[in-house]
Amino acid sequence: MKKNLEKIIYYLTLVVVILLPFLKLTSYNLFFLNVINDPFKFSHVYLLWIVLVFFLILYIYGIIIKKFRINYFDYIFYILILYAIISTIFAVNIKLSIFGEFHRNEGLLSILSYYFIFLCVKNIDNEKYKNNIINTILIVGIFQVIYSILQVFTDFSFIKHYKENYMASSLCGNPNFFGSYILMLLMISINKFLLDKNYKYLLLSILYFIGLILASSTGPFLTFIIVLIFMIILNFRYTKIKYILCLLILIPTFFITNYLIVNTNKSETVTDNIVSDIVNVSNGSINKISNNRITIWKNSLPLIKKYYLVGAGLDNFGEVYEY
Repeated sequence: MKKNLEKIIYYLTLVVVILLPFLKLTSYNLFFLNVINDPFKFSHVYLLWIVLVFFLILYIYGIIIKKFRINYFDYIFYILILYAIISTIFAVNIKLSIFGEFHRNEGLLSILSYYFIFLCVKNIDNEKYKNNIINTILIVGIFQVIYSILQVFTDFSFIKHYKENYMASSLCGNPNFFGSYILMLLMISINKFLLDKNYKYLLLSILYFIGLILASSTGPFLTFIIVLIFMIILNFRYTKIKYILCLLILIPTFFITNYLIVNTNKSETVTDNIVSDIVNVSNGSINKISNNRITIWKNSLPLIKKYYLVGAGLDNFGEVYEY
């Protein structure tokens, strides 16, 4: 067991990476076949809850046999785990805090799954295993982008479209989730392109960037711009030619994709959302930017006084927000 611990974590991680989108696709197909009346009833998140048990056991075993090295990452996650559990115990709605809101499932079980997957995978020393996990994540991302393209640019009945036709949720269930997910893949591919000589990562960057645009989620898109600026500032003198090449390709990709979205759906895009936010700021209407999030944050400030110590519980914001 000690000898094969890394191998078990490796294969279990690959199962999670591959099966999560496959289960979401399966739920969509069951919905189209009228087997279930809600595509979220058969949720891919159940896989996360199941593997949580295995990753928790593997992590504890790795600590016991001193195979895993405990560092500051572990201590940070111990604090987060403890705080999440305490917050759940004192939650306004404990069941909601454990399982999360239906359709989103951002409760304790899901968060603990993310934590222990990370804590186990970070202890993999085998370079082949690590590279294979990254490459598998990138390959799965290709299929996610292809599905998002079909969502926005086709009317196929076997494709689950988001309620707003110009927005792509792919196999993540929500444009915000998809945008955040594809943002991570985009930064991995750009970074690998800048550091490696393999230009396939540039092609992947273009593909993921198209997916980010199709998500039409302002938050992940603005985050990408900010992170890209920091990457340029920190590394430009070392990889300036590649940076310039990357920008020369991504900028026209942005305008072409935007143009195609507008002409296909006759509706707004992520550009319109960003421009709208800029206009609101210039007009002094700060509260309206980012889908009124500033207003929500301001109205949430009084809640801090009551829930400052342990919060209202994971995914319980809707239970206490009164506006």
